[in-house]
Amino acid sequence: GDTQTILSLFAPESYSQWNEKPTADSNEKRRQQYDDLFKNEKFETEFAYDSVSVSGNMAYVRTHHHRGATVTRISDGATLIDLNREVFVLEKQQGQWKIVVYTFNTNPIQGVS
Repeated sequence: GDTQTILSLFAPESYSQWNEKPTADSNEKRRQQYDDLFKNEKFETEFAYDSVSVSGNMAYVRTHHHRGATVTRISDGATLIDLNREVFVLEKQQGQWKIVVYTFNTNPIQGVS
């Protein structure tokens, strides 16, 4: 729920692509999306790391949320299962790994072997 910390993880030139949302190509656009999200939902999510690959100053990470990760709707307190598959593309910039592309999709059968 900490928009500012999340935004610090993104490179200046970067993209985040969410389900049913326009691509955010700036922290200003991302700030609005995350602020809106956190006004409406509280997350308790643990990531499962499916793969991590590093080549030079580029890397990608694939994750999914375990069954049982939850989102609580703030408006009515309803608890929902949070099932996302996510891909992070990172670039090492000035000695720090920064997200250059982040995308996710939802799929109710993820995390099942």
